[in-house]
Amino acid sequence: MELEGGISFGCLLRVARIEAGMTQEDLAARSGLSVRAISDLEREHTRRPYFRSVRLLADGLGATASVRAELLQAAGRARLHRQAVG
Repeated sequence: MELEGGISFGCLLRVARIEAGMTQEDLAARSGLSVRAISDLEREHTRRPYFRSVRLLADGLGATASVRAELLQAAGRARLHRQAVG
């Protein structure tokens, strides 16, 4: 689901993970989140990521400041979109 103003959080997470050369299992081990949580976020089964989770994922990815900002921005859009529709 692409949100107004940009690409979805799940898509950004998947792209960042693949560009980092990681599997979901690798990212889970580095971030402290479960493989299931990462899978749910990437498949957009979970559409409102907690900001704490986003920070843990960015840390696990070793994300640059710009990638971290994109992930946080996409998470914010997802939360605002979800509040507006439901």
